[in-house]
Amino acid sequence: MITTADIGNMLFSHCKQLQMCDVYQKGNVPLGKVEKERIVVCAKSLSEDTEWEKCYVEVNYLVPDRDEQGNENLIRLEEVERVLKEHFTSQVLEFKNNWCLISWESIEKLRDNGLNSAYINMRVVVERLNI
Repeated sequence: MITTADIGNMLFSHCKQLQMCDVYQKGNVPLGKVEKERIVVCAKSLSEDTEWEKCYVEVNYLVPDRDEQGNENLIRLEEVERVLKEHFTSQVLEFKNNWCLISWESIEKLRDNGLNSAYINMRVVVERLNI
C-alpha cells in the first residue's frame, strides 16, 4: 500500500537529486517573497483503478524576479523547464518497497505576483501496479 504522503516524500527525494535549490513540500514552505530559487512539491489525491493506483503531483520550480518591477528571469525559466522535463522523463522509482512509474503530463510557466516570482509548474503522474 502507498499513500499520498509516501508519493510526496518520494518526489521530494527525487527533486533533491537535482541539487539546484532548496526543496519543500506543501505545508512546509517559507512565507513571504521568493528571494532565491526553490522547488515546492504538492501531492494531490490518490485514485485506485482495478490494476493501477494513480496520483498527480504538482512540482513547482520558483524563480525570483530579476528586479522590483516584476521582470521575470526568462532565460533561467527556460533552463529550468528543460532540466525538469529531462529529470521527469518516464522512469521507475522505488520507495519503501513500492515500485512506481513517474512521468510528466504537462508543463507551463505561471506567475505569482504575491511572491514576486514566476515558476515552472509541472504536473507529474505517479502510477503503481495495484497487485
